[in-house]
Amino acid sequence: MDVDTLKDKITIDPKPWRDPDYYYSDYDHSYNVSFPVEPSTNYTVTIAPGMKDVYGNAITETRTIKYTTAPYDPMFALQVPGEVGFYNAHADETRLYLTHRNITNLDLQLYNVPLANFAEALAQDSYGSASSFIPDPATLLRDWQLPATSDLNATKFELLHLGGDNSLTAACPGAPASKLKVGDVAVVISSPDPVRARASAPDGEVLDSLYKDYQLPVVGGPTCASNLVWWQVQLRDDRKAWVAEAVMTDGAPEYLLGCEDCGAEYCC
Repeated sequence: MDVDTLKDKITIDPKPWRDPDYYYSDYDHSYNVSFPVEPSTNYTVTIAPGMKDVYGNAITETRTIKYTTAPYDPMFALQVPGEVGFYNAHADETRLYLTHRNITNLDLQLYNVPLANFAEALAQDSYGSASSFIPDPATLLRDWQLPATSDLNATKFELLHLGGDNSLTAACPGAPASKLKVGDVAVVISSPDPVRARASAPDGEVLDSLYKDYQLPVVGGPTCASNLVWWQVQLRDDRKAWVAEAVMTDGAPEYLLGCEDCGAEYCC
């Protein structure tokens, strides 16, 4: 190719945030164009007429190439200084920042790790002691889910409340005290307005409207969203959804869910 005729014949839409790099190889007669791309973006690369070879033969027709980039890979990370982070177990409440991107749910488990097992894990693998450690299932303290809602390709910070008593009450300011737990069969006690079952808390798609005496197993949670405690439940058609346990009305708690064996009286 006549290298002088290649300049300014290629346009890229949308325009990259920096100018592309161009390189013509005399070895294999290839013309390389490289530029930074954004995720989930429709690109159009246009090759204009006018490029010529060294004999004067010219490209006379426009060629357009279109493609779409993939989204960023899903990502989740605890914001700790390394494989292991140290926190005060005697604190009333323990908090931990995490980041996530392009995921919808975080499945979380909290275990009690005896000191001897912790020391042994550090001694065996100082570089991957946490990621390679498999806890004893009998030491499970808490099992819950956290809805991870964010814009596509956007990294979001979350404040994870572990809680000294493994409850969500202190970790959800303004919410009525939580009385349910995973494994309970809840019953709708709200009347006459139904309870909205959502795909995610707090503003996910409404999957169903649940009226008084509707029974539903609690299979996940809790999580705090919009100053309410939310639980993941299983609907009659086996779909999973998120429902708020209680709301504040005129400064007083109004429970939407109760226990199966106690009707309108909350007695879990």
